[in-house]
Amino acid sequence: MYTTSQLLIILKLLIAHILGDFFLQSHAWVKDKEQRSYKSPYLYAHAGLHFLLTWLFLNSWNQWIVALVIAILHLCIDIWKLEADRRSQAKVRNFLLDQVAHVVVLILAWLYLIDRNLTYLWSNLLSDADSLIVMVTFLLGTFPVSILINMATRRWQDQLNLHSTGGLDRVGMWIGIVERIIIIVLIFANHYDAIGFLIAAKSLLRFSEEKQATPKSEYVLIGTLLSYGAAIALAAAAEVLIERF
Repeated sequence: MYTTSQLLIILKLLIAHILGDFFLQSHAWVKDKEQRSYKSPYLYAHAGLHFLLTWLFLNSWNQWIVALVIAILHLCIDIWKLEADRRSQAKVRNFLLDQVAHVVVLILAWLYLIDRNLTYLWSNLLSDADSLIVMVTFLLGTFPVSILINMATRRWQDQLNLHSTGGLDRVGMWIGIVERIIIIVLIFANHYDAIGFLIAAKSLLRFSEEKQATPKSEYVLIGTLLSYGAAIALAAAAEVLIERF
């Protein structure tokens, strides 16, 4: 599919991005950008830093145009994020969208550098059975399982709502999704022992908050076991399919 030298290019682009976004900008830069948005000189210094890092890691004098385009798009994405943060309090969502946009730009630049296009990348992905199995596993482990668990535990939810103080249901849903993704990754990496540690840590955290068993704690336990069981079943089924195909 891709040669080692081609994969090294995307790794270099990612390293340049990580260094520029998370290591080589001070807290003062970040605060000034948050306060002044596109009027902050540090915003443009940050984009210039990304240009230099990208150019440096590409290690080719002729690729300065690619580095410049990446830096300009990085600047535009950062301006969008700063303005979005001002308009809403959904900072985590804005941060994730910001980083996804940066990675998409890097992937597009990488495809250009290796003389490929999105159609080539997509066709390779769709022609690889293992990749599709992994993709389906992660997709099923997110919202479909959350909906299934919600339906399976509806009876207990209705009972708890009679004396509920207003739980953060959506927070619980996102926690479950993250936990299932972690479990699927651990199973694919053959680290089954870490799953036991994760279950033990979750149980201790939950039951340390409530000294005695309550209907809510029992509901949380049921939901956790269903969530973990679904993740383990999905990953195990995926491994069987990968071995056979």
